[in-house]
Order: sequence, then C-alpha cells, then structure tokens
Amino acid sequence: MSLQVNNELDFKTEDDRNDYLKTRVESLGLSVRTQNALVKANVRTIGGIIRKTEPLLLEIDGLGINGVSEIKAVLSNVFDLSIPNNKSREEYRELLPNFSVNTETVEIKAFLKEQIKTLGLSPRTNNALTNSGIRTIGGLIKKKMASLFNIRGLGHKGVDEIKTRLESVFNISIDQRTEAAVNDPVQDTNLFQENSINIFSTLVSHDKGDILSTFASHFNLKKDDIINHSRKKDGTGEIRDMIIYFLREYGEMSFPAIGRLLHRDHTTIMYSYEKIKDKMNTDVDFETKFAILIAKAQSIKNRKIYVEQTLIPQIVKLVRSEIDIKKPKYKFKEISGRDTKILELYKEGLTLENIAKVIKLTRERVRQIVDKTIRQWAINESFSKGFELDAEVLIEEEKKNRVLIRKKNRQEVPTKQKVENRWSRYYISCKSCGTTVIPHVRNGLCEQCIGQFRGDRREKIISSHNNKCDSCGMFRHEAITNYGRDFYITKDQKVFCRKCFLGTTGKTLGHYKNYAWSRFYSKCKLCGTTSVPHAKRGLCIDCDDNLTNEERDKIITQHSSKCDSCGLGRDEARKKLGRDFYLTKSEEVLCRTCFQRYLRVRKESMKLILK
Repeated sequence: MSLQVNNELDFKTEDDRNDYLKTRVESLGLSVRTQNALVKANVRTIGGIIRKTEPLLLEIDGLGINGVSEIKAVLSNVFDLSIPNNKSREEYRELLPNFSVNTETVEIKAFLKEQIKTLGLSPRTNNALTNSGIRTIGGLIKKKMASLFNIRGLGHKGVDEIKTRLESVFNISIDQRTEAAVNDPVQDTNLFQENSINIFSTLVSHDKGDILSTFASHFNLKKDDIINHSRKKDGTGEIRDMIIYFLREYGEMSFPAIGRLLHRDHTTIMYSYEKIKDKMNTDVDFETKFAILIAKAQSIKNRKIYVEQTLIPQIVKLVRSEIDIKKPKYKFKEISGRDTKILELYKEGLTLENIAKVIKLTRERVRQIVDKTIRQWAINESFSKGFELDAEVLIEEEKKNRVLIRKKNRQEVPTKQKVENRWSRYYISCKSCGTTVIPHVRNGLCEQCIGQFRGDRREKIISSHNNKCDSCGMFRHEAITNYGRDFYITKDQKVFCRKCFLGTTGKTLGHYKNYAWSRFYSKCKLCGTTSVPHAKRGLCIDCDDNLTNEERDKIITQHSSKCDSCGLGRDEARKKLGRDFYLTKSEEVLCRTCFQRYLRVRKESMKLILK
C-alpha cells in the first residue's frame, strides 16, 4: 500500500495545492523517533511523505513498521482524504487541526523534554539510563518500575538516587507508601499511571484563551495568517514581528517556545525580535497604544510562573507518590569468610595498610569492606534479635574501640633491654691482664699486652714522656724528620725513636732473618744437617716424607702409569679429571675419583675405631 494524495482532492489554484503539500512534518504531531527519522532522510513536508511508497518508507533508518503505521494513522486522523472537490481553500483549512499551542502545554513539554543530565545524577546512573535509551525526564517518568529495575547498571541504588534528585531539584516530598506496596514490591507500576495522565491532561488543558487569536484579532487578521509561511508583502510579517516582541519582552517566553508557537525556528524568532526591538523602543506612545496586548502578554508570564511553581510540582508529586519501593529495607545476607577475617583484623587494631598487605587488596578497598561488613552484620543481628540496630552507631563504637586497642598495644610493647656493655664482642676482659679499661686489639688481648697503642691513648703516653725519646732525648718532630717514622712504644710504655728502638730490641723492621741453609732455619730440625737441601718446615729432604718429582714419576712408571683401582691411564686421567695421579703412603697409585673414595673409606674407618 502506498501513501498517495486522494485524486478527488481539489484546490482552486495550484498555489493552494502547493501550500498544502509544503506543510511541515513537525505539525503532524509524530513521535520524536519518527520525526527525526524523516528529517534525517530529508523528508520534511507532507508532500515528501506522500510521494514515497511504503517500501521506500520502510527503508528509512530508524522508521520501521511501527513508524510507517504511525504516519498512516496520523495522516488519516488529521486530514480527511475523502473531502469533496467543491470545498474552497478556506473551507479546507477549517478541517485542519488547531496548531495554536497553549502556553502551559509548551512549558510542560519543555519540562518533559529536559535531558536527564540536568538532574545531576551520578555518571553510573546517567550512563545506565542513556544506554537504555532514556534521555529525557519524560522518558524516565513513562517507564515502568520493573523496567527501571531491569536496566543494566542501575539497580536499587540508582532508582533511589533518581528519587532523591527529583525531590531535591523540584522540592517534592514523597508520600509514605502503603503497607501493601511494601509487602508487594514486584508489582508492575508505571511511573506515570492512567489516573496520573488524566489529571495531567486536566491540568494542562487549563486554558485562558488563545494568545495568537487575541493578537491576530487585534490587527484584523486570522491566526492562520500569523502562522502562515507566506512571503507576501502585505504587512503580516511586521505584525508577526510585533507579536514576537510582545511575547518576548512582556511575556518573557524563550525564543524556542515562541518558535514552537509560530511554527518557526528559534533563530528566525531571534532575528525578528532584534529587527523590531529598536523601533518599539523609540515609540513613546507604544505602551499606551498596545496596553491590551501588553497585558495579554504579561498574562503569559503569570501562567508560566503558575506552571513552574504549581502545576509541574503537582504533576511530579503525583507521579512520585505512585512509585513503589521495589526492594525491602533490610535483607539478611551471609557474610563471607574473607570479610569476616578483615573485620577481625580491624578490631584487633591493625592499620588498613597492614590489613591490605595481608589480604592483598588496596587500602581503600579494605575500608569499604569493613564499612559494608559492619552494616550487614547490624542487619543480620537485627533479624536475629528482633529489634533494629543502628549501623552508624556500631561504626562509631568500632572506631572508638579501635583507638583504645591501639593505645593499649602501644603501652604493652616491651621496652628493649639494655645491651650489656662488653669489653669486646667475644671477650669480657683481657685474657692476659684481665683489664677492661685498655681497649681490645685482637685475640682477647688488650693494647698493653700486645704492645700496640692507638689513638688518644698513644698520644697520651708520648705526651707523658714530654715528646722525647727515653734513650737519646730526641724530640718527636726531629725523629720524624730524620728517620721518617714516629716514636715507638714498647709493652712497658717506654718511648723510643727508630734508631734506639732497633738498637734496644734487636729487630730488623720490615726484613726477615735469612740463613745460609734456609731462609728461616739454620739447620734441619731433626738431623741437624746443613749439607742436605731443605725441604719444608725446617726439615731436610731425607727427613721429609714428601717425594720429589723424579721419585714420584718413578713410582707411577712402576705401576704402568695406570690407576691401581680402575685402570685409568695417566694421560686419560689428566684429560678427563683435570688432575694427575695421587700417591698414598703405601705407594698406591690412584686417580682423582678413586682417591676421593679412598679418603671416604679411611674416614669412616677412623670413626669406627674411635667408637
């Protein structure tokens, strides 16, 4: 089925037909969704609609079957397509609906078209409503309770926030709900029920006269002439500009509201107002000549105040009174083990930071869990004990108890015992003289027992000897200049210069005593020989058990250069094990692996013998 103009519809002139086809789609009263879909598809007039077939309309984005059905219904209701062809243009216009807008209706629609972001809701609630397609206060009011609670991301807190914001913004007091409503929170209640719509319609239809008709009759014109978009230069445009000036200046109507009243864009209204404003201000007798129209325009301001202060609060109060509380006030819920543990740690006085490290959460999250757990515990105890517990009081008591516990814990912290001042880390006193006054040097001996005086004690001893050598009487600075060394102090606290110290003690400082037979030994400690070379530790080669390299190679050669245990060759042992053969005291030749095994066996044998 296609939407076409009835061929029997006749007009006196072609201009009459064109004027009919140029009627804007905004005047049809379509829904916002349908109207926006048509405008986006560049269909802005009735002529543009009826030139399209139904399949073409269905292809428009955002329109769909419901949109096409709405267009059909509106066109069939607004225009009688079976009009006889003998009707004139004026008679045909009589059949068109009255598009004059009541001021209260304009303000109510403006209120219902307000964006929900004007309510100051939280970002979570605002995003949840926007994602579900609710963008205006009117769309929010028309929703059912069940559908609001089913919106993802909204929940009970979101609905409560919407109630609170409506109360704070519009000064609405929510009536007490009936007991039946509390007991049956699942009932599907509209935010705007049928009786509310009827009362809303009654309040809005409270008309005090058509303002456009009054202005038009004053200038001997019809209201349609004021609304008409004709560009004829017959003075109608100037009269329309004057009406805009009255409505704006004395009626305090907004430019968009005047535009909706005259079926024009608000920018056109602004242009007309600025154009006529200077003319009106220069006319001295203007207020006297148009006193009646000024009074009529001022009545619009009074009605606007009535709508804002009386009508809208009554409507919203009626709507809010019908909102049902969907969730019960309290709900019993088991507390999880993790939350219980966090609360116990909190009661023990641990800081939030310490609890967060134990549970591996953030400090802020721990604080939230503690607050939530205390509140839920209060609800659970209220169910079990039969009377209501105030969660806020419990939270304050927990905070006070927590402060007391932390103070008590600080008092109970054991004081650190004073560490005993020992003479040294491992020795209580000097092993030799038993003193604890003279500082420790090494191996449990003090400075005096070892003969090494340091620091202030050294300076004190030298000063007590008048900074002179006890033997030759040389001054300290002279000794440093001559010998390049400071004074020496003996164990009996005598002070000598370098020359006197070497002569007294017989030591060659910084040198070893080299003997002819050995560096440290003049002869063998066992046999006393000096003819046989020194081996080690004051023993000659004959007295020492160690073999020379020649004797070692000779013994290994006698064993065929193989390990006596595993038979591994000498060269192969060096390459594989990184070591030459080992020789035992019994002249047994072993590789490294076999020698380690030999040592373990010998060690175990010695343990058994000792037992």
